[in-house]
Amino acid sequence: MRYLLALLSISFALEVGKVEDFKGGVDKLEKDQVRPQPLTIQKAGLSIGDIIRTKSDGNAKISFVDGNKVEIGPLTRLSVLNYEKEKAINVARGRVIFDVAKLKPGEGLEIKTPTAILGVKGTRFLVDVTPTSTVVVVFSGAVQISPINNPTLTLTATPGTVQRVSTTNIQTQNLQTEPPTRLIPAPESQKPPTPEITPPCVR
Repeated sequence: MRYLLALLSISFALEVGKVEDFKGGVDKLEKDQVRPQPLTIQKAGLSIGDIIRTKSDGNAKISFVDGNKVEIGPLTRLSVLNYEKEKAINVARGRVIFDVAKLKPGEGLEIKTPTAILGVKGTRFLVDVTPTSTVVVVFSGAVQISPINNPTLTLTATPGTVQRVSTTNIQTQNLQTEPPTRLIPAPESQKPPTPEITPPCVR
């Protein structure tokens, strides 16, 4: 009995968030599972190693235990690599809005994509990920960006610009002179951000 209770306690401790809401086709591949399972209930738990995937009609909202929130658009794949003191999330493809609370001293959050590594302390930003580039739009706060194959090149992105990151380089676009309307969701006061996330380009 004690052994069983210990296993249940460990399992519970590994839950780092929940899928608070979802629409359309969304599935979850749990760590050590071979096949993903479609989500059928709200408030589904999320643990380290889990992968959330959305189909072309899918959207999902995730809340983490520390107050961080994530909104996932269609055709997106997101996985939780670690969520202890050093937190790490991977976005393999698609579009995600991160709403990151101010982290405690000593904590860190990394967002990894096929082309970039993003360091986050407390901010709201969007990433749009393809196999060859990562587009970063910061709405508040700041995001530290490095190309995955050129980590010595570091840029701090702030509101007002768009960063397009390849595996080796970062290109900056000014929002005031070249507004990329496809990348910016409607304000929260008008519409919830998640339905406004349009499908990324065909990959």
